[in-house]
Amino acid sequence: MKRISPFILIVMLVILGGCNQKDNAPLSPDSGKLTPQDMPKAVQGLVDQFSPSDSALYESENLLTNVTPPSLFDTSYDIYSVTFLWGHLLNISNLNNGPIIDWTGSLNINAIGAIAPVMVIDFERGQDSLIKQNIPTSIGWVSYTNGDFDGLSCLVFVKRGIYYYAPVWLTFATTPFTIQYDFSQLERLSAYYKIDSNNSVAVHARRIWPHHCPEGIMVGQWIKTDMSGDSGTFNGPWLDENGNLTGLFAGTFGTTADGKRIFNGWVSHPILTVIIAYMHGTFYYDDPRDCALCGTGFGKFKGLFKYANKPGVGAVAGEIKEESIGSLKMSLNGAWRTFCPHSTSDNSAAGN
Repeated sequence: MKRISPFILIVMLVILGGCNQKDNAPLSPDSGKLTPQDMPKAVQGLVDQFSPSDSALYESENLLTNVTPPSLFDTSYDIYSVTFLWGHLLNISNLNNGPIIDWTGSLNINAIGAIAPVMVIDFERGQDSLIKQNIPTSIGWVSYTNGDFDGLSCLVFVKRGIYYYAPVWLTFATTPFTIQYDFSQLERLSAYYKIDSNNSVAVHARRIWPHHCPEGIMVGQWIKTDMSGDSGTFNGPWLDENGNLTGLFAGTFGTTADGKRIFNGWVSHPILTVIIAYMHGTFYYDDPRDCALCGTGFGKFKGLFKYANKPGVGAVAGEIKEESIGSLKMSLNGAWRTFCPHSTSDNSAAGN
């Protein structure tokens, strides 16, 4: 048998090693040629688990972004809930059985609007993270998988009534996989893409359709314990949109040890001694006057309320204003609105 020189043997080993690594690593296909496949039942279970319901979206008071998105009640935007899962979505109990895959990437829209991350999915501390958001229409992340999966759920806001000279897309871009969707596809989407023998991407999206729901007005008093405004009480009538009395609200506000200003309260029946809803939220003072003693003369509050004996959640928001300079009593004027879910588990298939 012909003897192979040491140099040639080393070269062959390097080539074979490279081939073996390529076989185990995820492909970098032309994403335009990938078509969605039938979603495996196990992956569908993950999609159902990590796609937030409408109520969960409205109860997510603190979005994972430093860019303030539009309100979920702002009807000048079309709003979509979008969830991506990527990595080893099948046989997920068998961890650390493959190469480390870099899924670092971005999600962006070429339209007037915003993307607001709601939650990260299975991000490992010190390894995976969101990148600080610098513009409202794009988010980025660092993500690595090794026999497991990561993901991201977010809200996408697209301004209505705008004429665009080019098609409007939502673009999901990573090294292993990139895909674009026009927003008609995101009305109702459930898609599964097999990247290689181990890795895949699952996408679930739906449009959130706001309904006209019970809403009304809050008028009352915000009473500070002292001029610092760090604590106190509030109360007043809970009126419907026509000004009819439907309840009485009351509660307390205070400041936590780390300086966060919060309030907690309730809404009671106007006649019976029955609590019909609970509320909580945050407040802050924003006094425009150049006055050392007037720093808590104006402010704003916002939060959520949840019905006590029936399903339903809503939002409260408003302003507080001192009745006279130096007074501990401030007037409270705000609004409340119940959110009515359109659908909370619509996973109808509609591929790319």
